[in-house]
Amino acid sequence: MMFRSLSTEILMSSSNLPSLLHRPRRLRRTEAIRRMVRETQLTVNDLIYPVFVMEGENIKQEIPSMPDCYRYSLDLLLKEVADAYNLGINAIALFPLIAEEKKDNAGTESYNPDGLVQKTVKALKKKSLISSSLPMLLSIPSLSTV
Repeated sequence: MMFRSLSTEILMSSSNLPSLLHRPRRLRRTEAIRRMVRETQLTVNDLIYPVFVMEGENIKQEIPSMPDCYRYSLDLLLKEVADAYNLGINAIALFPLIAEEKKDNAGTESYNPDGLVQKTVKALKKKSLISSSLPMLLSIPSLSTV
């Protein structure tokens, strides 16, 4: 054929291909290496839903730096988490919005028994105990924002 490019001719030429006397199996030598290079399988069980909670009632506030992400008051957060759980997401990461006046260098709000994170975790546990809507929910609270 007259219209083949030079690169096509080089690739099709068998004299330019390296001759392999054996197949390299360096990525299959040990179980640890095979496990490391194995294809990843992602399922809904691997997902963690980040949820942002704030003080107040009946509040859904968009986060300006994260389009389509919202901060929820506790009452609305419980509904949001239940919806996510019904979709098969079994874990959430809680990120609280702590008022500036409650923040200090010692992070005392993080161990306040009536703090936002503590109230949220208690409410999630209570909801999972009294209803079957959240029986196996894993909550991962973030205290770094406190």
